[in-house]
Amino acid sequence: MKKYLKLSLLLLVVVLSCSKEIKESDSPAKINNQKQAITFGEAVNMLRSLASSSLQSRLQTLATVTTGINLAGQSYCVQNTNTSTPGIVFSTNGQSYHQATSIYLETKNVVNDIQGSGIAVNFPFKQGKNYTITLELSNVADEWDHEVASKSRWPSLQVQLTNTVLASINNCSVVTPPFILSGPDPIQTVLPTSETNVTTTKTLSFTPTQCYNYIRLSAIPNMTGKSKGVVIISKLFITEISGIQIDGPSSLSLNQQGTFTVGYNGFPIGSAFTWTVTGDLQIIGSAVGSSVNVKANSPYGGTIVIGLNGCELLATKTIAADFSQIQIVPQGNYNGQICGNKPTKKDIYSVALPAGATVKWVTEGCKISGSTTSANVSIYGDPLFEETEAKLIATITIPGNPPFEKSLTLQVVNCP
Repeated sequence: MKKYLKLSLLLLVVVLSCSKEIKESDSPAKINNQKQAITFGEAVNMLRSLASSSLQSRLQTLATVTTGINLAGQSYCVQNTNTSTPGIVFSTNGQSYHQATSIYLETKNVVNDIQGSGIAVNFPFKQGKNYTITLELSNVADEWDHEVASKSRWPSLQVQLTNTVLASINNCSVVTPPFILSGPDPIQTVLPTSETNVTTTKTLSFTPTQCYNYIRLSAIPNMTGKSKGVVIISKLFITEISGIQIDGPSSLSLNQQGTFTVGYNGFPIGSAFTWTVTGDLQIIGSAVGSSVNVKANSPYGGTIVIGLNGCELLATKTIAADFSQIQIVPQGNYNGQICGNKPTKKDIYSVALPAGATVKWVTEGCKISGSTTSANVSIYGDPLFEETEAKLIATITIPGNPPFEKSLTLQVVNCP
């Protein structure tokens, strides 16, 4: 009986011990802090799923930048020479022209006379980000050869992210066949609006799996019957939503090092990124990997950038300037004290100024001898002041940063 009792007690201790271990190791806090690393491709798929689901509103909680594309032109025809400047609209085919702040894309389908037109915009689309394309447009269709221009005859608009677009060699007085977009690059089609000549807003979402340099818009005539139509684009906005981010310290002081990683929604991304830095930041060790060590060679900060497979600027992180190490330092014999009874006994204090910085010294309860704008300042006590404390204040201005103050409180003493 005693043998069985001992065995039962031993089993009870083991069960309680295992239960405690499971509770500690599987606690929500530990699980959340130990998310398994994912690949960059998996992170992109998660972002794409979010963009196409009922959780799309959560995208708005991420970092967003919206760019409005200027659709007004200096001439009637949409230009076809500047294809390399970001945000510039250029013609790709057919009769595309400006009218006020809108762009008109003409189409036609009459027997063997089939026409289309299109434009493109140079814009840096990055893999790992979501893009919302917002269009304000309308359709106009005319009766042709006694056939009624019903909705079924109105033109549609194709939208594609691509790297292969070329500018049209024609001007807008020369007609061309419609360019029906195809291939592996992402394409979406905007169908005609419910009523002719009524402006509506259309929203498209893209989460590219590679980097693209252009967005192309191609007006396609309806092929169900004779028609002559126009797609009018009155507004075009591109909103970039960044879900993938660089994690790490937001600032680095002089000679300080920090480790930076890449993550999405709390998940670390284990892909081998290419890291680059700007400013006075320096990469210590390898510049390729899932993480990087960065050192600040000055207090001015800079920018950290990641790329993958030749696509740069997937994510950036700004490292703020950190001037916490700039302090007022005594250079004389009194070290934090000042002779209140003997003005002839002066003491020197200094600040180490970064290149290009300036300083302005002021005092409370003591006086300055000589310059008030050099890195070193000479101060002395005055018997007329009866305070037991004095203060030395340095207002430092560093280019590109707001002025800030450093101060030092001094004890006023009687010197022999």
